[in-house]
Amino acid sequence: MKTIDSEKRSVGDIIFRVVFNALMAVILFVFLVSAAVFLVLALKPLYYWFIDLFKIEAYSGYSAAELKANYDALIDYNMFWGPKELIFPDHGMVTTEQTMAHFIDVKQVFVFFQYLAIGSAVLLIPGCIVAKKKNISLWPKITLALAVAVIVGVGIGLVFYWDKFFIKFHEIVFPGKTNWYINANYDKVILILPSEVFLGDAAAILILIALGILLFVIFFRKQKNTEAKEQKKKEKREKRKACKAEKGAQKEEQKEENAAAAEIEEKEEAAGEEKKEEASDEEKPEETAEEKAEETAGEAPKGAEEAAEAAEETVEETREAAEEKAEEVLTGAAAAAQGAEAALKEAQEAAEETVEETRAAAEEAEEFQEIVLEEEPAQKKAAEEATKTAEKAAETADEAAEAAEETVVETREAAEEGARKAAEEAEGSTAETFEEMDEEIAKTVEAFAESFEELDF
Repeated sequence: MKTIDSEKRSVGDIIFRVVFNALMAVILFVFLVSAAVFLVLALKPLYYWFIDLFKIEAYSGYSAAELKANYDALIDYNMFWGPKELIFPDHGMVTTEQTMAHFIDVKQVFVFFQYLAIGSAVLLIPGCIVAKKKNISLWPKITLALAVAVIVGVGIGLVFYWDKFFIKFHEIVFPGKTNWYINANYDKVILILPSEVFLGDAAAILILIALGILLFVIFFRKQKNTEAKEQKKKEKREKRKACKAEKGAQKEEQKEENAAAAEIEEKEEAAGEEKKEEASDEEKPEETAEEKAEETAGEAPKGAEEAAEAAEETVEETREAAEEKAEEVLTGAAAAAQGAEAALKEAQEAAEETVEETRAAAEEAEEFQEIVLEEEPAQKKAAEEATKTAEKAAETADEAAEAAEETVVETREAAEEGARKAAEEAEGSTAETFEEMDEEIAKTVEAFAESFEELDF
């Protein structure tokens, strides 16, 4: 047994494949033999050819048409779908019951071969499907051996021992019976079926078996070659894949090696550059220090100038801000003084009006007193009361004038005090600002002095 793949299989799988292959070989052999018998039986033109070949007309005394009609009736009867009774056109073909019983036995044998051919063909179909699914390579060596044995054995018997072979065949196929001995005096059928016809049919069966074996051998060889080609293609594909994978791995390794080499070269170049830089630094240390000192010295005046300019700008801005603030304070003080003066004027005017009103009331009271004195005594009391009232009003007016004067004085003093304090605050803020500026300038100057000291020219 040979299969496409060469994988290791279990003992059970191997046994299954061996048994399956042997069984398929036997089924194939049975199919070839039964199909050959079936075809030779159903092939009526073969008998028509035997009529002329073996001169059956002269031997039997029947014409070719009569021979064909009677033979066709016999063959139709021997088919499994044929009639149940054998009826010849010539009623003299079979006259005895023994011969009729023999033909009944013959029909059973032929029907058995027909069913055997159909059944074996049906079994071959699923067998081939299973073989394809199980990947079993069918190589019918057993079938070939059996067929060769049958062909050789039967062929030798036909050529050298036909009479004995014929008798032995009937004894095997129809055991215990002698009705296959047919007397031509009673049953004419033996005349249309001479022994040469059976010899020709046997030879035709052997030829068909040999052709079937040849066809199956060609088929299986072709299948085997196809499987071998497929196997080779499969192996080639696997080799190509393996080669591609190997080449890919080699390329990756080469890439990694190139990358590692490039990295090593970069590191060596970097190390070389560092060594060169260190060597150059060691050769010219003094020049480098002088260059750095010159660069620092050149940059220091620039920084001092920029700091001085920034300080001047800051002083200017601070001075302008202080002047603006002083102006605002003075403006507020002047406004407060103006407001106090205006309030004083208003108070003086109100006091003067009150004094004038009081004086006018006193004058009216005196005039009224004079008038009253001239009138009745009852009116004197009223005049006195009016005089007292006028006096009290004058006193009240005097007190109001004094209070107004005092308010004006206090207001003036408060305005002057507020203006003085605002001026003092402005002066103090300006002084503090200038002091802070002086301190910042001093710090800047000290920082530049320290920078110049660190240069070490």
